[in-house]
Amino acid sequence: MAKFCTKCGAALTGVFCVNCGADMRQSATPAAQPVPQNAASIAPEAVPAAPPLAAVPPSPSTNKKMSPLAKLGIAAVIVVFAGGALAAGGIYYAVHRVSQKIHEETGEILGSSSDASSSSDSSSSTDNIIGNVCRFLSKEDVSRAIGVEIIRAQAHDNSCDYIAKGTQADMMAKHA
Repeated sequence: MAKFCTKCGAALTGVFCVNCGADMRQSATPAAQPVPQNAASIAPEAVPAAPPLAAVPPSPSTNKKMSPLAKLGIAAVIVVFAGGALAAGGIYYAVHRVSQKIHEETGEILGSSSDASSSSDSSSSTDNIIGNVCRFLSKEDVSRAIGVEIIRAQAHDNSCDYIAKGTQADMMAKHA
């Protein structure tokens, strides 16, 4: 059986067309072989009929649709990741705000003491800033804590001296 080129219709003697140079290995089953130009002189019964085309089933990967359960799973994963990102951003923001507030408060405390150190009379300015240090712990509180009656408190040099009632021997006996 003679083969003909699918592009130009010339007779084939090998794998390549001698007329146009087309490669005939690529077209293993041509859809329809064209009638050659000199085929008018051949009887119609001598021309072979084209073989019927077989129905090629579609490949399984091209028509496969995603199941609704898979779509739901993908949506759930996206929601979880988005929620996690928002939570991480919220935590970062909260930590940032707390840090900012701490820095503001320490800046106010340090700012007031740094103003005091710049003055020439540091002892009087320190007393003015801190004030009476005995106000932080009253003589009644100290009395209850140590079990001795405190009669007065004296503030000096950023400290407080609590004076107890009794002699030194009495104090030693109570502490022993």
